[in-house]
Amino acid sequence: MIASLNKPIIIGILFIITLASGFAVSHGGKPYNTGLFTIHKLAALAAIILTALTVKQLWSSNDVQATLEMVLAITSGLLFLVLFVTGAILSIKSQSPIPVLRVHQITPLISAAVSVIVVYLLVTKKA
Repeated sequence: MIASLNKPIIIGILFIITLASGFAVSHGGKPYNTGLFTIHKLAALAAIILTALTVKQLWSSNDVQATLEMVLAITSGLLFLVLFVTGAILSIKSQSPIPVLRVHQITPLISAAVSVIVVYLLVTKKA
């Protein structure tokens, strides 16, 4: 039980680290600070992996059919993919397109919200 409560806390901490380091990277200008950029990428990757593992574990412990949880989980995964693609574009372009930047700024909040909803729905379904 304690381990299952620690995962959301760790995911939340990783998400905060990702947001804070992303904010610092974006305000540092180009070329990006290598240390901050690395922290940003690794924290984001760790958060995504831990979120996916948590959802997979909750999914397998429930009798989930093709339902709202599945649609939201797929949506969350696609949003994280958008974040990686836009992040890659922002890191390689000397002058990043404004729409790409805006998508990269807004998508983390949406993906976090959708991920929290998926975990909440799976946890309450298990209870």
